[in-house]
Amino acid sequence: MKKLFALAIVAILLAGLIGLAMARCTRVTPATIDLSSEGMFKVTIWDEYVDGKSIAENADTSTVTCEGASAVRSQLTGNDKKLMLWFNIRDLVGVVESGDEVELTVNGNLSGDGSFDLTCEPIRVISGEEE
Repeated sequence: MKKLFALAIVAILLAGLIGLAMARCTRVTPATIDLSSEGMFKVTIWDEYVDGKSIAENADTSTVTCEGASAVRSQLTGNDKKLMLWFNIRDLVGVVESGDEVELTVNGNLSGDGSFDLTCEPIRVISGEEE
């Protein structure tokens, strides 16, 4: 009986870990960034942890960059579970090249101690003359 109980506990814990792993996401919107645009793009971070610290809850947003571009705006939502960061598209010019599967990197410091480096889901990057 004890072995069955222990196996059930392990199964529940593994199911929880698998669920967390699948829920992790760093997403960029829009899905296509036009480098000739004057607009902004948004990076959304949720369910990402470094050394047990939630990045969404502990990121020092004044230090967050995406490919060297500094965040110009940030918003923490969803009971501190989701961090949205906005960046100027123009800050990517000369740094990011056009492509259909471009992975941007977001990094920064955590309040107190630590830092993070995240790779975003791939997006499409165009340079204005591309459709």
